[in-house]
Amino acid sequence: MSAASFAAAAKTVSIAMPVVMPAIAGIQPLSLQDFPGTPAAILFTRGCNLRCSYCHNPQLLGPGVDLPAAQVWEFLCRRQGRLKGIVITGGEPTLQAGLIEFLTALRQLGYLIKLDSNGMRPEVIDAAVNAGLVDHVSLDWKVAPGDEDWCGLPTDACQRLQQCAAAVRRAGVTLEWRTTVLEPLHNAEKLTAIAAHFQSGDQWSLQSFRCQGELLDSSVEMAAPAHELLNIIVRAHSHLCCAIK
Repeated sequence: MSAASFAAAAKTVSIAMPVVMPAIAGIQPLSLQDFPGTPAAILFTRGCNLRCSYCHNPQLLGPGVDLPAAQVWEFLCRRQGRLKGIVITGGEPTLQAGLIEFLTALRQLGYLIKLDSNGMRPEVIDAAVNAGLVDHVSLDWKVAPGDEDWCGLPTDACQRLQQCAAAVRRAGVTLEWRTTVLEPLHNAEKLTAIAAHFQSGDQWSLQSFRCQGELLDSSVEMAAPAHELLNIIVRAHSHLCCAIK
């Protein structure tokens, strides 16, 4: 069933809360930027399997006080028919128990769904897109080969990301790559090495690092890149649909 069909059904059908709800640490009720072309709420899941030194959401990495599941579900039910989309981000959403069941319930409420992921659990991405439960997948390609220690990435991170991308493409779901660009981690050479893994026509969002609040590793000096660096990368990779954010 398509998302449009779900939306029509959701106007008359009351959906029970899933037995297993993801750990939601926070909700942004409305975003006009995170889900292209779709007004959406953002759900922030708790827990992550990486430890990026520049992470600006360290409070989501470990245990903490989450929103009551009933409160989250009440918000989602109340907004159905009035809010078009839901963005599930983190943390790392693919770590959540019952994620597939939760996505299914969101579909039944009529929502379009965007899933943000670091791509380290390709089997979960594969299950979600093959079941038709996601409309847009954003995958974080964080660093060039050889810099995995900055994020605690496994040695086969590249292969896992490519497995995710292959599953998303097979399912006909919109794929977006994202890289948060910062000094000293990225330069033109390293960004070019990242881009070498993408296919012609892929969407690649270059997000300029912004130090807003506490970082995971405050001892490491990091800075936003020169804007000209981002412009150079965009011009050098005209075969990609690059965007600077």
